[in-house]
Amino acid sequence: MKRFYQDKTYIFFLIILLTVSYLRSPDIFNDGRFWGEDGSLYFQNAIKNSFFDNFFQIYTPTSGYYNLFPRIVALVSSSFALEVSALINVYLSFMPLIYIFFLIFYNDSYLFKNLTQRFLLSILVITCPTFVPEVWVNSVNAQIYLSVSALLILYAKNNNNLIFNS
Repeated sequence: MKRFYQDKTYIFFLIILLTVSYLRSPDIFNDGRFWGEDGSLYFQNAIKNSFFDNFFQIYTPTSGYYNLFPRIVALVSSSFALEVSALINVYLSFMPLIYIFFLIFYNDSYLFKNLTQRFLLSILVITCPTFVPEVWVNSVNAQIYLSVSALLILYAKNNNNLIFNS
């Protein structure tokens, strides 16, 4: 398998997918936003509490579950100015989706055999009903992207060669 920067076809498709992702919600990528618990719970607690209090306390408004990714995103975005912290939240929440694209295009998998199948799967990931604007690029619903990543990793032919090693 080639390194990811050597295949210009994959880079071209990645640019197309990133452009389509941006065009789905340009306001979110330009202005940023906190959606639901992103701002009212995780970001607010990251600002008010210390690192350990924010990271290890299980808050009752989230029904007692421990959602790690929104806490990490809130900790990182709270270290920036309030004017840009919503943008940091959006772009950090977009990273799992970019990781999915890399997993689709640069890993050998039992799920897809050729470039057409890879491109169709990546289009399906963007247009799937679970990626409606309400759950699009926010940290609370990034667990959807992370579960798709886990599925792609599960069906990878060579787990020692995930993306960057060849």
